[in-house]
Amino acid sequence: MKKFIFLASVIAFSVTVFSCVTTDEVQVSYDKSVLQNVSKVTDDGTAKTDIAVSPDGNQLLYVEIDKSVNSYITNMKVSDDIYYYSSQMYLLRDISRPSKTPLGLTFSYWPAWNKNGKEFVFASLENNQFKLVRANIEGGRKTYITRTPIGSEDIRPDIKDNIILCQTKINGKNQIVTLNYDGTEITLICEGYSPSWHPRENKFVFIRDGGIFEMDLDLNQATEIYKDVDFPCYKPSYSKDGKYILFSQLTPVNTKGSMISSLSKRIISIANSRTNIHLYLISSDGMNKTQLTSGAVDAYTPVWGADNTIFFISAANNKTDIWKAKVQY
Repeated sequence: MKKFIFLASVIAFSVTVFSCVTTDEVQVSYDKSVLQNVSKVTDDGTAKTDIAVSPDGNQLLYVEIDKSVNSYITNMKVSDDIYYYSSQMYLLRDISRPSKTPLGLTFSYWPAWNKNGKEFVFASLENNQFKLVRANIEGGRKTYITRTPIGSEDIRPDIKDNIILCQTKINGKNQIVTLNYDGTEITLICEGYSPSWHPRENKFVFIRDGGIFEMDLDLNQATEIYKDVDFPCYKPSYSKDGKYILFSQLTPVNTKGSMISSLSKRIISIANSRTNIHLYLISSDGMNKTQLTSGAVDAYTPVWGADNTIFFISAANNKTDIWKAKVQY
């Protein structure tokens, strides 16, 4: 079977008031008691994914998708032919301005900044394999980190103290590994995907079976933080103080775009409602889950910037752009 993959990146809530940024066709709805200063970062409408904000919060890397060109990889371990759309990586040298710089990196995804704010690591699709590569925002040549791939898909890197956290696929299963910045000392940690470092402690958050888990590397123990068996979660990441986790989740909405929140109608809503991906915030102990966005339009690939600013992608008015907002918690 051949599958097309667009590389990108709940039920009960307290009553909240949602405000809207209105467009001609759809609305970006958000909880104005939690999100403030919601605005667009880009306004060209191209298909986007994989946001990464620089350590100082002033620059932004992201990936644009070109659906007119695709490539495929054959994963012999799971007997699948998977098509990946071509991509181009861009840099916003000033997050407050939409002017973008192409970095000349095609079929490249999931950038992650080094703390020096100049180098970054990303996953490059070459010769039917994903490899981890590092490059410089000033155009320095690529340096291979996993010239010999760890598994069939070395992707989604995150960096802390020159240790790379990433996921790969081994024997058809998503596995999380750590390795040094130069590609040495590869350590298999656990099964899961989409890992993200804790800013201060020796732990990371990740996804397993659609739920959010935390792995404490000192204790070698994984703890489930949140899971809804009906609606999977995506791309979790800690706030800069480590107290909260930002993530996106598949969310049922009614035909008018409102959240379906009645537990007594859970089965009916799952069967009959439409679903969109929306943003959520939860404390790192799994309590106080808060829905940030709502409505009949997706909001996804959330990342933290500086000073509790978050960035995400939404396709309001059928134009896929990067948005930002200030989180109050």
